[in-house]
Amino acid sequence: MNKEVTNTDDRLEILLRLKTEVSQDTAAETQELLSLIDREVNACTHHTPYSLLHSPSYHTIP
Repeated sequence: MNKEVTNTDDRLEILLRLKTEVSQDTAAETQELLSLIDREVNACTHHTPYSLLHSPSYHTIP
């Protein structure tokens, strides 16, 4: 059963665990995954949705 994790703390815990598990691999695909994880962790810790961080309007708000 695939359930979306909506609680920010739970999501952050899952992301950090995943990052720890894959960080030993040096394959290019893994490094790309780690970059995505870092962006998601950053979004979780700032309580800003990832999609909002990458919307053009987010970067023009004073």
